[in-house]
Amino acid sequence: MNEKVISLINWIISHWEITTSIIVAITAVISFLYKWRKKWVANNHAELRANIFPQKPSRIIRIYNPSEAEATNIRVEGLEIDNIAVYPIDLPFPSLKSKARFDIKVSPFNSSPDYLKIKIIWDDKSGKNHEAFEVLQL
Repeated sequence: MNEKVISLINWIISHWEITTSIIVAITAVISFLYKWRKKWVANNHAELRANIFPQKPSRIIRIYNPSEAEATNIRVEGLEIDNIAVYPIDLPFPSLKSKARFDIKVSPFNSSPDYLKIKIIWDDKSGKNHEAFEVLQL
């Protein structure tokens, strides 16, 4: 083994208190950075979801924001399907605050598909054009 490596190992063993303190300090810094990043993501990155609710004879697609961050410029793709009537809604939706929602009313016809695949696109403080895909049973 290299003399420098052996010398380093001997120093670490003979100065175990210093070595332990350094390891504890590094662990604390890593833990702090992990918690800080997790909090930053929670405060800046929105997550949008969708559910569908029956309301005879139509359905309500509910777009909601379960995260702490605000979403802006919300777009929904996949609503342009034959045999499904979409009631007018102004999209892109300007913003959706934390725990907020908006609804899109749709009316499937008898010959419409059983499932509706939509893509939700939004911007937030962490970036632009985030996407979520949802498959909703009509």
